[in-house]
Amino acid sequence: MNDSLGLKIAGQRYPVMRSRENGPMVAVAQRHARYMAALQRCGNQLQWSRYIELRHRTGPYRYTEVVGESWPGRDYVDTTAIAAEMFSQWERNPQDRGVINTTHRFMGYGMARSERGIYYACIIVGD
Repeated sequence: MNDSLGLKIAGQRYPVMRSRENGPMVAVAQRHARYMAALQRCGNQLQWSRYIELRHRTGPYRYTEVVGESWPGRDYVDTTAIAAEMFSQWERNPQDRGVINTTHRFMGYGMARSERGIYYACIIVGD
């Protein structure tokens, strides 16, 4: 299964996933998820470079992103269960909650697995 598909399935109840999927934003979010997996570190590294790229590719929107990682040592059934836990983490953070509980003009998402088996996810939205 495509790792990012689990993120899409788990997020169905959240308004953010009803936002219009944007190809360049999906590519950028997926690339950042792979980058975090390669670093084995969750964060908004190089965030402005992604926003500059998206500005050139999709237009002058206001971009926001949320990132997350799975817990090590958990026995997950599939990527949907992993993504559901990430959405649960985002619900606990007021800033992230604002992003996932809103329908945006555009969105992109990605999730990738590190060599240690930890999953990293990124959702980028544009308004």
